[in-house]
Amino acid sequence: MSFPKQIVIAVVVCVGVGLYPLVAYANGQTQAAAAAGMALSVLHALMGYATVEYSLKKSHGVFVQIVLGGIVVRLFVMVGVLMILILVLHMHVIALVGTMFVTYIVFLVLEIVHIQHRLNKEHPLSNQI
Repeated sequence: MSFPKQIVIAVVVCVGVGLYPLVAYANGQTQAAAAAGMALSVLHALMGYATVEYSLKKSHGVFVQIVLGGIVVRLFVMVGVLMILILVLHMHVIALVGTMFVTYIVFLVLEIVHIQHRLNKEHPLSNQI
């Protein structure tokens, strides 16, 4: 299954798990912050996917540089957007950061599995010692 499809399934599952508590107990501001946190994590995951797909055809050294550099850039972008959402738009901090953190971990696991799967597919003999 492709990585974007996995992201869609993960979003559906996360929304399914979190929808009732958000609708039943949270106000509109908290719901908006939770949606923004998830959207930020989805954006982060898709940027990671694009980085991995771009760098797979490169040499191993270039692949590592692009992926690690991409991680740094993505994290700085996330922090910048987080600061704007919190300081300028005054979003609910706990809902924003909590949702972003939980979905970030889910998407990070999916991204690592995707990278491993793609590397095995591109270089099947590189895993054998």
